[in-house]
Formats: sequence, structure tokens, C-alpha cells
Amino acid sequence: MQQMLTAFARGEAQFLVGTQMIAKGHDFPNVTLVGVVAADATLLIPDYRSTERTFQLLTQVAGRAGRDENPGKVVIQTYSPAHPAIRYAREHDYKSFYHYELEQRKKAIFPPFSLFVRILFSGDDEAILHTGVNAYAEQLKLALDECLGKEGEKDILLYSASPAPIKRKQRAYRYQILIKLLRTARLSRAIQTIYTFAAEHRGEIYPMVEVNPQDML
Repeated sequence: MQQMLTAFARGEAQFLVGTQMIAKGHDFPNVTLVGVVAADATLLIPDYRSTERTFQLLTQVAGRAGRDENPGKVVIQTYSPAHPAIRYAREHDYKSFYHYELEQRKKAIFPPFSLFVRILFSGDDEAILHTGVNAYAEQLKLALDECLGKEGEKDILLYSASPAPIKRKQRAYRYQILIKLLRTARLSRAIQTIYTFAAEHRGEIYPMVEVNPQDML
């Protein structure tokens, strides 16, 4: 891949086709036209950051064109031209996007107004994994209820055990427990309980705890 990038930078190749990788960290002074195919595909990813990442990607891609003296042009293919992530990226309006996204997250009580904890499990035998995760989820919920007490019941906004969005990866089945917690004075206690419980229950299934994971898939 590095040979192709070098050849393109030298002008030995006139077209460069690639994934999101070519949008990040490269400086091609002679590029005057950038095209983005299916720009709204990332909006369909089941992740609360999908809007932010779409805006970020389009902004990065747009920055590849017109970096030298010649003006640049960016062509975006989309079924949702009016979507704020695409519209604000097209207009280079960072401030409006920030306020829009913050308001949307506030309405949905998404981070930074709450905190996600994802506990990911993987295994070769789906039946064993499914049974183990359900048992783990029930026991962890009891531990959290005891930790938070009656007053903290409302701190848990979401608690679900299910297959991960990408159910199978590298031949292993993947299940998850997803917890959304309100930011209160009891939050640190809840997080500590989750980590302690995971450390004490590493058996046939192995829990991997992530707080506000970068990848929700």
C-alpha cells in the first residue's frame, strides 16, 4: 500500500481509490478532486457516535483536496443530503454541528450526559456462551442493585444482555452486556462494582469490560 501512496504523491498515478484509511494523515498537494461514495453509510451503524464520525470523516476527506495552490472540489454521494452531519460538513460549520450533536445526546441521555459500559464475551460454543452470559448478567444486576441501593435504582438507564451487533468474528461467537448509567455521585461505585465482579468471575467465559467503548460493534 505504501508503494501506491508514494506513486500517487509523486504524480505517477492520477487516481487513488481506497477506504477511510486514505482520508487520514496523508498530504497530497496535487489533489484537486475528492469523491465520497455512499457517504451516509456510516450513519446506519448502531453506535451513538455514528453522526459524529460521519461528520469527522467527511471533514477529513474534504481536507485532502485543494491543499496546494489549485482550488479543490469535493463530491459527496448521499441519500441524505439534508442530514446535519452531511450538511454541516459540506458547509465546514463545526460550531453548528457541535451544538446540534450535543443537543441530540442530551435528549437521548447519551454520553457525556451518561456513561456506557460494555462487557464483551466471546467463545466457540454459542450455547455455552449464551447460557453463561445470561447467568453472568443476572448475578451482576444483583450486585449492582446491592451497590446502588433503592435510591440508585434510577441510575441504571439501560441493562441488556444480547448478541453483539457483529455476532461472529474470527470464528468466535460474541455476546455482550450493555449498561447505560446516569452520571450521579454513585457512578464511581457502580463502575467499581462492575470491574470487581468481572475480576471475580473469570471462568468458562471471559468478560472484557469497556467504559464508553470506541467500538460498539
